[in-house]
Amino acid sequence: MKTLAQTIVTLFVFGLLFGTPQNKYVYCQNTGCKYFKNYTREEYESSPQNWSILQDKRGIIYAANHAGVLEFDGISWRRIKIPHWSVRSMAVDTNGTIYVGGKNEIGFLAPDEKGALQYVSLLEYLEENKRNFSNVWKTYATNEGIYFSTSKFLFRWNPGQKRLEVWEAKNRFKFSFTCDGKFFIRQSNIGLMQMKGDSLESIPGGETFAGKPHLGGNQRRIGLVNTGFKQEKPG
Repeated sequence: MKTLAQTIVTLFVFGLLFGTPQNKYVYCQNTGCKYFKNYTREEYESSPQNWSILQDKRGIIYAANHAGVLEFDGISWRRIKIPHWSVRSMAVDTNGTIYVGGKNEIGFLAPDEKGALQYVSLLEYLEENKRNFSNVWKTYATNEGIYFSTSKFLFRWNPGQKRLEVWEAKNRFKFSFTCDGKFFIRQSNIGLMQMKGDSLESIPGGETFAGKPHLGGNQRRIGLVNTGFKQEKPG
């Protein structure tokens, strides 16, 4: 005969498994156990500042780091060095090519003779007087090409034709984005504009945004964890 204690335990377990309406909220269900893992700068051995992150078709993770592009295969980290060493944005196209926007740098990652990805600069396609464009805050991969958005210039790279197009801001380019495959950008004192073919054109009502304030590059770092580490140029 079961003891009272055994009966109570049996009923308790039975109730948890079948009788409790809240069991549908149990975190670990058929999809497996979810968890977070934080990686410190001591683990990936680079700067604490990371501006963008993406994943390629193989599942490899890439981070736009203050010291270059970080590559993580789930086990080990590798740093891909970039001239001027600071990466602000990245994008991956339908072919899996990763494009990189840094400080006075635009380019992409391509495999070397051993299959390891290395940075390839596109500056050779750019006139000398247009190479001082500072930070590339946004990079987009679209059907029209690869856009690199800066405050001074807007660049569009056509990989098939190996052609780099340039649009210079009359004032300053501000926030940019894509919607339904179309590229939009806001220009100070002009407003919201859309790329149509090879022309940047003001959209109807776009002048409404001509004088709107917008957070600059320094404010965009809000939301990143401030680790308190001193920034140093990597070796």
